[in-house]
Amino acid sequence: YIKNFFLKIFDNVQTSDVNVKIKYPEYGALFEVFSLWVEKILNVTESRSQFFLRHYLIFFTSFIGSIFFYFLALKRFSSWKIALLGTVFLITSPRIFASGFFNSKDIIFMYFFIANIFFSIFFLEKPNYKNALLFALFSSMCVGIRVAGVLVPFLVLFFILIKSLRNDYKYKIKKYIFSFMLFFIFMTILFWPSLWENPFDNFVNSIVSFKSYGHPMFNFYLGEYIHSTTVHWYYIPLWISITTPVLVLVLFIYGFLILIRRIYMRLISINSNNNLNDLWRGPKELQDIIFLSLLFLPIFFIIILNSTLYSGWRHVYFLYPLIVLIS
Repeated sequence: YIKNFFLKIFDNVQTSDVNVKIKYPEYGALFEVFSLWVEKILNVTESRSQFFLRHYLIFFTSFIGSIFFYFLALKRFSSWKIALLGTVFLITSPRIFASGFFNSKDIIFMYFFIANIFFSIFFLEKPNYKNALLFALFSSMCVGIRVAGVLVPFLVLFFILIKSLRNDYKYKIKKYIFSFMLFFIFMTILFWPSLWENPFDNFVNSIVSFKSYGHPMFNFYLGEYIHSTTVHWYYIPLWISITTPVLVLVLFIYGFLILIRRIYMRLISINSNNNLNDLWRGPKELQDIIFLSLLFLPIFFIIILNSTLYSGWRHVYFLYPLIVLIS
């Protein structure tokens, strides 16, 4: 598709002569295109070697992504011991560990999602051109793998608006927000070939398509077969609860209750005379709210939109790092 796209532009080939379409335009192809380039550069032609090369690339990405998670946890907890423990929780989860060798979609998106959150916090705390560029780069790469990556930039921009209303920034930040949006839009289109011909319509269609996948199949769970388009609302919470290590699950419930209680107490204490009683106090509490929001917003939208679901909860593996952080 990419080759023929440029043929139409530079070789003056008529559209009717080159009519190659992308089979699944709603999927970002960033990692697959990169893997294919590596395959061509190294001249790997035998199918067995191609499979092993993909496994190496997926594992290498997972390894780098786990380092990003360590630094994300280190930034939140300011303790290398807790950050290392959290990283161990992440990589020793059986499903996450296994997928780190072969899953070129869900697990790759999860690790790019981690890096995206990492750079989003820097931009949220200190908007400048450097942080805007880094945040835009990883946001666009995240979206270039799966469209759900738009959650992070939208949520961060919302919290930047709230912080601006609180006068948390001592300088004007509009130019940095504009720079981020400009970089983000440009690089998202660059990294997603199916957007090149019609960026706006194809992007909207990709979002709409994720409400209902065109994959008519059955899921076997709770002792019966359920069609992928009519799964129960608790499908994702159930799968997460029965496949997450018990220690992580118990600690998550405890951490979740602590965060909910803190947020509730902040909300009922807000008044115009006491500036301390606010929704968050300091950057670490704000990070907790971001982690909590990014965890529950996707589940909320999946339930409300009654999205098509199948193959367990692999489509939302990107939520697991947030579960670990709360744990």
